[in-house]
Amino acid sequence: MFNSSSPKSAVAHCPLNERVIGGGGWVSDTPPGAPKPTLTQLRPTHVVDVDGTSDTYVAAAAETAPTSLNWSVKAYAMCAKPIPGMTLKTASTPPFSSKPVQATAAVCPTGQRVIGTGAASNDSSGNVVLQVSRPSHPGDIARAQAQERTAGYLAYWSVTAYAICAAQPSGYEVVFDESPLRASETSKVAGSALAGGCTNGKQLLSPGAAISGTAPGNVSLQAVYPYLAAEQAYAIAVENTPTPLNWDFIVASSVCAY
Repeated sequence: MFNSSSPKSAVAHCPLNERVIGGGGWVSDTPPGAPKPTLTQLRPTHVVDVDGTSDTYVAAAAETAPTSLNWSVKAYAMCAKPIPGMTLKTASTPPFSSKPVQATAAVCPTGQRVIGTGAASNDSSGNVVLQVSRPSHPGDIARAQAQERTAGYLAYWSVTAYAICAAQPSGYEVVFDESPLRASETSKVAGSALAGGCTNGKQLLSPGAAISGTAPGNVSLQAVYPYLAAEQAYAIAVENTPTPLNWDFIVASSVCAY
């Protein structure tokens, strides 16, 4: 929906008899100087019962400040034929916490690797922004982080990390691409056809992204996108409201395999 309702979500469905192995989301931009909506969820779902329903990838977003401007959110699902032993692992921060920054990691079983990731805040008010949804470099865990947009937000909230785990595919690696901008720009992009991504004929299994740990709550992920034309992840982070603080670089992560 392209309107000014908030929050809103989009769901990408896998074809029947395929499983979701990763995915992403994209929030449309607003004009310069206007408040920017934030991603609040990048969430894979695995269907347990074979009842005709399908795996999905959910992207949710919310306005960080009230606006009458129209905007939308899009979800992407990376799907594949069932992989033996594939599991979806989750880890959440404590449910009754109002710490301004919360982070956690979902761990794959021994011998398995992360092929897809997700992160979700359970707060959809726009007062909590999503900042990290990516695998570790070795690919054994998936990290998630969210932060309160403003100081003094008293509501309880939590963040959940999602790791889609499977036996290590041939040629498995996690590749990171850093944004060239490293100061207090209003937006930063990581991932392009000229840098990072999967090489040597490998395919992109899933995208991920992260903002540096120095970023304030004014900054959030706006897009985590599977850029299939270049077999790599593409990420955008924005200042939802202006800040003079330096929030360093962002990264796009590509899980690659033959």
